Amino acid sequence: MEDYYIRPVDKGQSRNTNNLLVNSHPGIKLYALQDHFTLASALWDPYGVWGPAGNYLVYDIPFLTYGKTTTIVPPSTTVSGGVSVEGPFYGFEGFSLHGLGSTPPYNEQWADLMAIHIRRLDENMNEVASWTVEEALPTDLLSQMRDFATTPEGIYELTFPQEDSVPTNFYANVENMMTTDDVQVIGVQFNGNLNPEVAMQSPGNYVVYQEVSSLQDVINSAGETFWQDSANDMVWVKLRGGTWAYWTNDPNLGVPSYDELLYETTTLRIFEP
Repeated sequence: MEDYYIRPVDKGQSRNTNNLLVNSHPGIKLYALQDHFTLASALWDPYGVWGPAGNYLVYDIPFLTYGKTTTIVPPSTTVSGGVSVEGPFYGFEGFSLHGLGSTPPYNEQWADLMAIHIRRLDENMNEVASWTVEEALPTDLLSQMRDFATTPEGIYELTFPQEDSVPTNFYANVENMMTTDDVQVIGVQFNGNLNPEVAMQSPGNYVVYQEVSSLQDVINSAGETFWQDSANDMVWVKLRGGTWAYWTNDPNLGVPSYDELLYETTTLRIFEP
């Protein structure tokens, strides 16, 4: 199915409007060959080549399918490598834990070699499944391909198990949260001794989130809220989409590229001002 592997949620299929399949399977969903990188968790299927049009092709694992109705991609899940499910899915990638830079402990978002561990929780905060990407070296194959996909029905907890210190100046790219109806609750490991500001930023926008009194307040909110669990070095956030903006409204100064329009990437920031 061509090279739809480089992002946590890949929408590249939308570019191929005139493909013709003759007695051919539309493509096999592959797993990463090693544990220090990932391939795309969720592939958007706007034309219905794997299942119902508008669904996503995902790995058949509870981290991605829990609570969803799955459609088997013929001839079988084992052969096809995935199942078709309703979305949406959101992508998280490009992590920096202590600020941007080239001198450790800083790193650029394209050099996020740290291990990541994500737990998916149900509404009672019980673990449903987990997703792990091991630490990599700069010389490792596809070492920067470390990411994960979420779905709004889930609650997620992101930690960095092999780090010597918890994050103090956090960045992560968040993709495919296209409208204000797109919301996601996620907890991010963060130093409990700091008083954080939480914001979502894009080239044309910066939205500061409101601090509330509890995790339940975060869950119950409409979004753009956070709560700091200082005792456990966590910041819980309810992300809300629809805030992406291009850097200018002047049509004479250019238009967004196709990727910008497809993914509307924003950046989650957690830091002490």
